Amino acid sequence: MDLKKMHCSPLSADAKPLNDNEENDLIKELKDWKLNREEVHKLTRTVKTETFPDAINLIGLLARVSQEEQHHPDLHLYYNKLVLDLYSHKAGGLTMNDFILAAKFGELIESVRH
Repeated sequence: MDLKKMHCSPLSADAKPLNDNEENDLIKELKDWKLNREEVHKLTRTVKTETFPDAINLIGLLARVSQEEQHHPDLHLYYNKLVLDLYSHKAGGLTMNDFILAAKFGELIESVRH
């Protein structure tokens, strides 16, 4: 399954999160992302950039992809470090949309680094 080629779908009001087995299968498709199951299940990734302006630039690029997919992450900026958290608020956990967006983010981050 090539998550990068898929697109996020609008979630219904009664959307349900993926189960642990589905999450375990899908995380194998992602590089550098971690499953965080402490409270609400989330995908988390930390990205370091060389400078603060580089981090701000990356936020702008991620925002464009998020807007195109109509699925929005929680972004935490710490000077030259970004912590990305993805989960579907409406579903109260992880959905396929989160894995799709994580794959697209991963591709973007790799292209910026090279």
